[in-house]
Amino acid sequence: MHSKQRMIIQIDFPGEQIDMRKIGHLLSGTGVDLDEHFGVVPVDAASGRYVVRGSGDQQAKEALRAIEGIQIFPDQRITPA
Repeated sequence: MHSKQRMIIQIDFPGEQIDMRKIGHLLSGTGVDLDEHFGVVPVDAASGRYVVRGSGDQQAKEALRAIEGIQIFPDQRITPA
């Protein structure tokens, strides 16, 4: 069994408005579970850069890396000091 890890997924999709439905379609078949509560966060909507939160195993990460315009980053839990 593969361990799932949380991740932030950056999507560069210039020229279109992005919503969870479109992102779900774009990432279908990758094995990534999207966090619907986090939603889509526009980083720079004018240039088409958005982020979402998801989780997946190593195979899912490799599938994401194969998609043009996608970058992934670890999603570390932040707790008060």
